[in-house]
Amino acid sequence: MIERKMKAYCFLGNSSKGFSFLELMLVLFIISIFCVIVFPMFNNDTTSSALSQAQKMSDLIVYVNDKALMSKKENILIVDVGTKTISFRDSGRDKKMIFSKINKVGLLNGEVTTGEAVIAVSQWGIQQPVMIQFNDKNSGAKVDFNPVSAKAVVYEI
Repeated sequence: MIERKMKAYCFLGNSSKGFSFLELMLVLFIISIFCVIVFPMFNNDTTSSALSQAQKMSDLIVYVNDKALMSKKENILIVDVGTKTISFRDSGRDKKMIFSKINKVGLLNGEVTTGEAVIAVSQWGIQQPVMIQFNDKNSGAKVDFNPVSAKAVVYEI
């Protein structure tokens, strides 16, 4: 009788009756930990690439504006809608960044959908409102820069 109870509590005993409840719970625990780690990697990201690029562009515009204000040096921000690139000068070096979802740039003198839009950054910062639009296959985003408040706001469209 005692020997039979001992076999029931033994994890790797020679019992041919199957697995104990504790062994099954341990396996389920390991599988659930695996699922918690692996499944979020396969989940579609809820943030669209257009929105993430718009947020990155917002940070870049504010950075270039603040850098000009702090250093009292002029700069030029060139947005090329055709090649989907942004060029600017930072610490004496020319920098170029690629924004593959850029679609349109709006300035005081009109909108640019092909070609380059040149945004002058004086020692007092960017002096005109700037709107940059990004489009993805099923979503979009827009960056509005306000020169009075020196803030860029990202909108999902």
